Amino acid sequence: MTIAAMTQPHAVAESGAARGLGWDIATSFSTNRGDLFPLGSFGHTGFTGTSIWIDPASDSFVIFLSNRVHPDGKGDVASLRGRVASIVASSITDASVSKAREESANAAAEILTSLARLNSITARAATSAVPAPDAQVLTGIDVLERDGFKQLAGMRIGLVTNHTGRDRAGKPTIDVLFKAPNVKLVALVRA
Repeated sequence: MTIAAMTQPHAVAESGAARGLGWDIATSFSTNRGDLFPLGSFGHTGFTGTSIWIDPASDSFVIFLSNRVHPDGKGDVASLRGRVASIVASSITDASVSKAREESANAAAEILTSLARLNSITARAATSAVPAPDAQVLTGIDVLERDGFKQLAGMRIGLVTNHTGRDRAGKPTIDVLFKAPNVKLVALVRA
């Protein structure tokens, strides 16, 4: 039941992009899925280029280990991960194709249901001051922004972050805190 809950698709954008709880399902970051693994499969990537993609319908998985940051931090293995996944998916026998199609159809239906729910929540939130019961969770930096940084007013702040430290709009946390009113960013550690 835990795996089912973690891998259930939830629409995260009006475009139909979907994520599970901690898993990528169908977003612009899903290139490690390749061209052939169906909806219903899921995965995750890592900063150094590592990735995992799991297809329950065919009982297969692709684990890609790399170190794209060696030696100069400028490597890019995104397209290679996708090509490897496509090769693996193309080697799967026909016996699992019908199961994969059924799983894909179920996942697509779940995404459409989740997308309808997202649109409904958005519409209700636009006409009501009461937040929807399943409204999206805000990260810490988003809460600070929403509250005008009152929790940090007059403080000198040190920030430990990495390239993924961003607010809901995609702005780096460093920039958000640097421009925050009545807050002084005095130390920075980028991991």
